[in-house]
Amino acid sequence: LPPPTCLRDQLRDLEGEGQACAAIASAYQMLTNDEKAVEYLDKCLSIASETENLMAQGEANCALGVIHNKRGQYDKAVDCFERNFEIARSTVSGGHGDTSLVDISRVYLGMAKVSFKQSPHRNDP
Repeated sequence: LPPPTCLRDQLRDLEGEGQACAAIASAYQMLTNDEKAVEYLDKCLSIASETENLMAQGEANCALGVIHNKRGQYDKAVDCFERNFEIARSTVSGGHGDTSLVDISRVYLGMAKVSFKQSPHRNDP
């Protein structure tokens, strides 16, 4: 499979490239290769920001938050889940999606905050 940037050059399909990056990241997550999953989620997030695709931004932030939380990088997880929560609120208030999206985002964020507070390695301000 050629790298997604080659596909974009050939097809000029930025949305498709973002979807491909998300799918590749998901595959790497299933293979427990978090490093590669993060690499492709970062690409997906960059493309979603460029195309202003809020749903893709939220999904990428959520997936990144899960990985960071699993790795014990609770500060990064909280940042990702906060962005996911804000995107969910914005999406629902704009008439897209239902409130369960916000509820799920709130749960992820709350769990990450608890993990962060309980972490012996966190840096106190």
